[in-house]
Amino acid sequence: MRFFPQLHTGENRLSLAGGPRYDFKQIIGLLRAGQEFKSLLAQLVGSKGYHDRKFSEGPYPV
Repeated sequence: MRFFPQLHTGENRLSLAGGPRYDFKQIIGLLRAGQEFKSLLAQLVGSKGYHDRKFSEGPYPV
């Protein structure tokens, strides 16, 4: 049983402007053109690290 069966159809996904805004091909094109490749939301949120300090082995403790 699904709570909102009308939201779980391929037709609804296709009705969202034909698909995702950022797909692999789009990202590669933006990178080649030297343009910003992150979505506005990703730019606003930024990168959140897992740890509050750096480790000599890299970004994660080993």
